[in-house]
Amino acid sequence: MRKVLSCVVMLICVLSLTSCSVKDIKKIGQPKEVSFPGLRADDLTSEEVQAGEILYKENFESFIRSYVENISNLEYSDLKKNIKSAEKNAEKDKSYKPFVDAMKSYEGSSKELGTFKKASGKIVYTEDRKNLYLATLKVKYAKRDCKVKVQLSVDEDKETEIKSITFEPEYSFKETINKAGMNTLLGMGTVFAVLILIAFIISLFKIINKIETMAKEKEANKIKTENAKEIEKIDSAPAVVETQTDDNELIAVIAAAIAASEGSADPGSFVVRSIRKIR
Repeated sequence: MRKVLSCVVMLICVLSLTSCSVKDIKKIGQPKEVSFPGLRADDLTSEEVQAGEILYKENFESFIRSYVENISNLEYSDLKKNIKSAEKNAEKDKSYKPFVDAMKSYEGSSKELGTFKKASGKIVYTEDRKNLYLATLKVKYAKRDCKVKVQLSVDEDKETEIKSITFEPEYSFKETINKAGMNTLLGMGTVFAVLILIAFIISLFKIINKIETMAKEKEANKIKTENAKEIEKIDSAPAVVETQTDDNELIAVIAAAIAASEGSADPGSFVVRSIRKIR
C-alpha cells in the first residue's frame, strides 16, 4: 500500500512539473523585480513622493550610464592612475570605495569586453536582501555584452546609497559549457595529481624502511667486525713467559753456601767451587 501511495505522489509531482511553462520554470529562484528604491518622506504627498522618486531615478540612471561610459573609454594607464587616486580618497572617505571596486572590476574584464559601444539599455531593479537592492544595466561592448550591477542600500530615512558596482561579462552557452568543462578537467586533474603524489609518498615509506634496515645491519656488522678484530689481537699477543727457578735447586745452593761457611758440610754431600773472576 505504501509503495502504491509513493508511486501516486511521484506521478502527481511529474504531471505538475510538465504543466509548468518554460517561463514559469525560469521565474523560480529569480529575484523579485521592484520599482526604484528612492527617497520616501512621510511629510510629502504621494504625488510629491512619486515626482521625487522619478527625478531621483532619472538622475541616478543618468549618473550610472555616464560613469560606465567614462571608465570604459579610459586608457589603461589612465585607469590605473584613477584607481590609485580613488584608493587614496577612499582611505579618508568610505563613499569612494564602491567606485574603486567598480574600476578594478572593469580592469579585470576589459580584455574580454573590448571597446565600449553603448549603455542605453533599461536599468532593472530587483530586491537583493532586506534593505538591499540591485540595479542592473546591460552594456554593449565590441566583444560581448556586460551586466553592470549596482548594489543599493536604503536606510531608515529611506535614503539610497551605492554599496558596490561590478562588471559581469556575459558568455554564450557554448563558452559557458567550455569553461565548465575546463574547470571540471582542471579540478579532476588536480585531484588525480594529488592522489598520485600521495601514492608516491606512501611508496617511499617502503624504501625508507629498507634504507633504515640496511643502515642498522651495516652498523651491526661494523660492530661485529670491530669486536672480532679486538679478539684476534688478544689471541695473537705473545704470552709472557716467566722464568721460574726450581725451588729444590735454590734450596740446595743456599744450604751448600751455609755449610761451606760453617765448615760442617759433609765433603760427599756438597761440592763447593771457588768462583774466580776472569779478567
